[in-house]
Amino acid sequence: MRELEETMSWIDRKGKRYMTKEDVEHARLMADEITKRLLPRIEKRIEEAETKRPPTVTEGDLVRKHFQQDLEKLSRLPGSAFRLFVFLFKNGRSHLLDIKRDSGIPQRTIYHALKRLKEADLIDKNHEDCWFIRAKGFISLA
Repeated sequence: MRELEETMSWIDRKGKRYMTKEDVEHARLMADEITKRLLPRIEKRIEEAETKRPPTVTEGDLVRKHFQQDLEKLSRLPGSAFRLFVFLFKNGRSHLLDIKRDSGIPQRTIYHALKRLKEADLIDKNHEDCWFIRAKGFISLA
């Protein structure tokens, strides 16, 4: 309590107190009263939320299923499309110029690979013309 009083009744440069000792005591009593009233309600809501939470195993199974489907789609694509997918996976969202400059894949091959990956619903392009991985089984490293 003493530390709270010292902390709450600092004096500023002009010599005025922010809070008096009576204000500190009143604030402490109000905080105790609020805690007494709200704590049972909060505990009850936490218990309700924990009982309604679905098991996380199903989420893991769902991600594993999507991952297997996406790998199957990738296996049917040519090697250049796979290399481009790996590039996007490592670097995250990338503009076409960045892909051309940093991937080491010829320009015509990049266009073909982007088309094939988009048809397989593994990548997509946003409003800023950035290509990104759309596959649900993959989370980008970048």
